[in-house]
Amino acid sequence: PTAKLRSLADGSLSNGSWLVVLVGHMSLLEIVSSEPCKLKRATPGDQFRLVIGLVEDTPNSNAKILGSTYATQEPQKLKFRAILQFNPFTKTYTYVTGDYGQPEAAVWLTESVATIISN
Repeated sequence: PTAKLRSLADGSLSNGSWLVVLVGHMSLLEIVSSEPCKLKRATPGDQFRLVIGLVEDTPNSNAKILGSTYATQEPQKLKFRAILQFNPFTKTYTYVTGDYGQPEAAVWLTESVATIISN
């Protein structure tokens, strides 16, 4: 990494193998739907949910420094879909994978959920 990237790195998240540079903040705007789902490769008894909604991606000062090649320069609303796994012992959900896209588009910009969800 360059000296510029090192100066922008988050020391609490970076380590000898990874340099983490945060370029924005995501805010949950709305959950449109949340329903149980099954994954192609899941252990019997595992519980998952497919959550669909809207988020806002707001760039921070690092985004401005790095420029539009590396980060969005204006706040933008995005649709998302995410697979969450339920832990019955702690009563919590853990993020498994997700996709994002433009709210008005019929397609997603990524296809992570489609590759693991069972129809």
